[in-house]
Amino acid sequence: MSEKKILFIDDTPAARESYIQELEDIFGREAMIYSLPPAPTLNDMLETILEQSRLNSLVIDERLSDTGLANYKGIHLAEIVRARFPKLPIYILTNYPEDIVEGGFIVEYVFDKNELNDPDYKKGASARVRRHLDVYDDIFSEREQRYAELLPKYLEGGLTETEKAEFMKLEADRIKPLSHEFVEDEDLKGRLDEQEAILRDIQVKLRQHS
Repeated sequence: MSEKKILFIDDTPAARESYIQELEDIFGREAMIYSLPPAPTLNDMLETILEQSRLNSLVIDERLSDTGLANYKGIHLAEIVRARFPKLPIYILTNYPEDIVEGGFIVEYVFDKNELNDPDYKKGASARVRRHLDVYDDIFSEREQRYAELLPKYLEGGLTETEKAEFMKLEADRIKPLSHEFVEDEDLKGRLDEQEAILRDIQVKLRQHS
């Protein structure tokens, strides 16, 4: 079973240390839980998340602003990450789940800290989380497989216009954006142009060695 990378964001070192064990119980032995403090602003935090490779899930403490490290709450970070990654499983961790009524639809689940010591609660949460991760893995695998299918045709110049549009969309999803959740059209076009130039170079080299 492949390792799953889970990023946990909390504003206090003690909480990051104490809740990692609880999260490992929920996500399973194949999960690797990495913890980080929040960046001061939403944009900075999103940049940090975008730097993570092959992230399977994100767990965010709701009260990130309590210590003054951040100027936003967990649900606000979840919203901005959701805009960039529509399918990524995102969870909120809080002592006050009733306060997440507004915006709760943005995340897959709200973990109640008060219930994490309850074996039945943890078992139910674990079953729910694993279903989410399995679905996300399936989506990711399908995209990678489709990309692998289209790449040789792209290098040979054999894509239809529809396939080329699909390929460029898949390629765009593989590129880490230059800024936060809203990437300007010109920036995206520039990155795609760079990738296309790289692919053309690969094509030339392949032909030279064929």
